[in-house]
Amino acid sequence: MCGIYGFFTEANYSGTKKSELVKSLISEVEKRGSDGIGILHVSNSVLSTHKSFLKPSEFVKTDEFEKILEDIESSTETIFIVQGRLSTSGSVSLENQHPLNLDESYFFHNGIFLDDKEDSGKFGPSDSWVLFDRFMDKSLTPDSILNMESENSYALLDARNRKLQIGSNTGSMFLADNDQSGISIFGSEPVSRLIGVKIDEQLRGTKDFKILGAKQPSKFTDFEMGNNSFRKNEKYCENCGLTKLAFTHFSNDKDICNRCSYSGTEVNVSILEKKENLYRLLENSKVVVGFSGGRDSSYALLQLSKIPGIEIIAVSYDWGGVTDLGRRNQSRVCGKLKIEHVWISADIEKKRRNVQKNLLAWIQKPSLATIPLMLAGDKAMWRYPLQIAKKRQAKYVVYCTNPLERTDFKVALAGVKSKSNSTRPQVVANIERIQLMAMYALELLRNPRLLNSSLLDSLLGFKYYFFDSAKNIQYFDYEEWNEAKVNAALKSEFGWEFSKNKKSSWRIGDITTPFYNMAYFSSLGFTEFDTLRANQVRAGHIKISEALEYLVEDNSPDYQGIRDYSECMGVPQLSLMRGIERLTRRRSMNK
Repeated sequence: MCGIYGFFTEANYSGTKKSELVKSLISEVEKRGSDGIGILHVSNSVLSTHKSFLKPSEFVKTDEFEKILEDIESSTETIFIVQGRLSTSGSVSLENQHPLNLDESYFFHNGIFLDDKEDSGKFGPSDSWVLFDRFMDKSLTPDSILNMESENSYALLDARNRKLQIGSNTGSMFLADNDQSGISIFGSEPVSRLIGVKIDEQLRGTKDFKILGAKQPSKFTDFEMGNNSFRKNEKYCENCGLTKLAFTHFSNDKDICNRCSYSGTEVNVSILEKKENLYRLLENSKVVVGFSGGRDSSYALLQLSKIPGIEIIAVSYDWGGVTDLGRRNQSRVCGKLKIEHVWISADIEKKRRNVQKNLLAWIQKPSLATIPLMLAGDKAMWRYPLQIAKKRQAKYVVYCTNPLERTDFKVALAGVKSKSNSTRPQVVANIERIQLMAMYALELLRNPRLLNSSLLDSLLGFKYYFFDSAKNIQYFDYEEWNEAKVNAALKSEFGWEFSKNKKSSWRIGDITTPFYNMAYFSSLGFTEFDTLRANQVRAGHIKISEALEYLVEDNSPDYQGIRDYSECMGVPQLSLMRGIERLTRRRSMNK
């Protein structure tokens, strides 16, 4: 199981160089757990914690680790504790990485706590949180560890009361002291040799130590996936509230984003017509509607079904990334409206295998520019309604793209700053399409593992999205899109099912969303939700203060969603998180 190792020194410490001892302990912990690393150290009276999904041997190559060593070497008195995690329960999340933290207490645990009927603690979903909770609320005293029937060892640091307690009920904790050099060391296996002594005390029970205090408790934030706190003092566009972290949307040092700087009123690609004109256009006609099962296409089907004499054929494309929730909502909508529903299914096993190949390539060499390749498989959704319309002799094809969804930053991250003033996400100039293709070709050369059997899928996805998608009517060119109105209608008309993981109803039928939004947020500090909320402010639907409040929840990590995506595509969740972390650390070094 996990390994826990640590030491603490006195002011007169004169032994092995502390940085070398730290490296030795990290080498020891990796032998027992490589699913991540957690570190606590007190140096120069400052307490810091560090959590990473990387293997310990990879973490020691980061700038963050170099800073840890610098702090430890410059400190007269030091506390250092490290755990190499071997996941046994709880999801793969930083919340479950040790040390767990509550009220200035920090907890490292090794084992599986089974002596409690609760499935989770008050403050977390793993057995380690349960045990930590019991210690903190005094319903279980550390001295009772010998009475536990399951295997448990731990280190518990109470920073407020300057106390360190270590314990084990199986003897899986060893202690050694070198009074001459002024150091005490402990670990999951014998550790005396590391400090030049020959005797280890094998612990069955608990032992307390008085330790130096931390005058300035802090948390190191070079890498904190899903942490919104760093945005509290961030600057925003004065008009729409878009964070200036969204550098692709700002020119030079302007305080107004590019979208708000546009003069005049934005005009859609198609001629703006009132809803009544659309109704007259589609009266007594056979119409194919691209139906993803998301909120916008569901709402549009509801409105279109009210047109006299209209015959609607809803067309859905399943490429292997539609969630079960999305399918249930599709069933509700078509069943209630009595609309014919045509399903077109890809070779889902093949599609997922292609995504898997791209994910595995991306994880090893992550790039912001190539994230859209993970979504290329769904772009045939723009093609098949046109085919069905031709086959069924339908006069019109209607799509239901939300005009506030445009996210220019995704093409900008590939090196192309689109100058299009369109509200349609896929509308860019011809020269910009060529630039995009050239930039993607360059990315493929940088990461040759992306040159795999999915390449044809990616090329066709580019064609479908940037070329074929223009050949249709967009419903929301004729009716203003309003999130509150859409959500209310779905709830009242269909009993529409919303996500249990997130409050927003956007993209809840797409299994890829949690993954790519965490990648964007962790490395850039913003996601597509930031651009959506800014567009809503510009449209007058919400205030800037409301947008900022929504974004705290919008951008919070959806670990369950990533877990579902991981299982769907056959890539371990831990591998996905490591890919995101590598991307984030690389971005941090380049800033």
